[in-house]
Amino acid sequence: MNSKEVGTGWTFLTGKPDDILLLRKSLGFFYNDPKEDADRNNHSGMIVVGTEPLMRWTMCEGGANREWIATVIRTEMDAPFQGAVDGVRQADPAVHVQSTGTVKRAAPALHVHRK
Repeated sequence: MNSKEVGTGWTFLTGKPDDILLLRKSLGFFYNDPKEDADRNNHSGMIVVGTEPLMRWTMCEGGANREWIATVIRTEMDAPFQGAVDGVRQADPAVHVQSTGTVKRAAPALHVHRK
């Protein structure tokens, strides 16, 4: 699994197919039938964004334009981060993501989460 820290508490994850399958299963994004799950026509090509401790998730199409993908990520980043992690009350981190360049293809194997 490859990860990239992009700001306080934020990580982008991607990796080999087996790593992505493990990640998808841990998040509940898979078919119970292995044959059905292996059929790429059943895969949505979605980017999952969320705040893990709160189990708050959203997603957008991996092939969406970069402005929309950035909007979805920023919306979660700007959402109140209320609750506690390991008994420590958390405050919403100030993180900014800039979209640059051109999206050349979908990024279905991307998971973004705030720890």
